[in-house]
Amino acid sequence: IMYNPPESGLDSLEYIEILNNGSTDVNLKDFSLEGVNFTFPGFNLDAGSYVLVAVDSIAFGNNFGANAFEWDSGSLSNSGETLRLLDPNGVVVDSVDYDDSNGWPTLADGSGASLVLCDANTDNNDPANWQAATTFAGLNINAFDVFANPGAASQCLSGPLFYILTDDFELDEAAGSVTFKVVLENAGGNGTFSVFTRVLNSSTATEDEDFTYPDDTLIEFTDVDNDTAE
Repeated sequence: IMYNPPESGLDSLEYIEILNNGSTDVNLKDFSLEGVNFTFPGFNLDAGSYVLVAVDSIAFGNNFGANAFEWDSGSLSNSGETLRLLDPNGVVVDSVDYDDSNGWPTLADGSGASLVLCDANTDNNDPANWQAATTFAGLNINAFDVFANPGAASQCLSGPLFYILTDDFELDEAAGSVTFKVVLENAGGNGTFSVFTRVLNSSTATEDEDFTYPDDTLIEFTDVDNDTAE
């Protein structure tokens, strides 16, 4: 689910990805989505294959190089909502109640990543089974790299994941301090994690001459559950 791409104004890259996790093909004719308004035409989804539905199929194709159906109306809520897939009789085939908090990956909320389900055989209403995508899509929008791999299996990483939400920044030496946002996810419950920083050996900057650290240990997370700090 790409529910909040890092665009200004209209989110033209919103999309929903559906996997046929069964062993037989499914004709999706008259299957529909709730959360956005869309009903499938006659379309056969092969076992193990994906189908994509986007808010703007042209923008989706231009940016991701893949085909998608375009939903008729509606948009994905940036604060989370329930999405349902219904069969032609209105029976719920699957649903997910995604969120932008409460354990759900925070990087999917406007920081460039899509939400990806790590294992289709797990409960997709459990945020522990989702991660922010880590596959670079070759896009940079509003200074955010876009991570998504629509139409393909997602790579999920194990262990605590630490992100700096800034690719690069420039600061005049006389300007004072710089603040940037970092995120720690998938920390596995309670614990204390420290983040250390250093300057690469290739840098021409000299500590205590060109810059100083307020402390070698800049950030400490305690009792972590998808915490964000600056």
